[in-house]
Amino acid sequence: MKGNGYATWFWRHPRDGQNVIHLDIDPAEPGKMVPDALALVGDAREGLDALTAALTDRPRPDRRPWLEDPGTASRM
Repeated sequence: MKGNGYATWFWRHPRDGQNVIHLDIDPAEPGKMVPDALALVGDAREGLDALTAALTDRPRPDRRPWLEDPGTASRM
């Protein structure tokens, strides 16, 4: 891992065990800072548009417990 810590808030983000999706135009970048669950290579705008379109029809998890008690967010 490399970097100055600002991109990761000095390794507080992402949390251990948290899945990371890394979208970068440079194919050499994904996986350098943190292990990626999914590495996507492409233009940011086009890649985010495609990712959003792919996820739009998926069922969303029930976020009510999180809204009622933000402490549950780490367990979701």
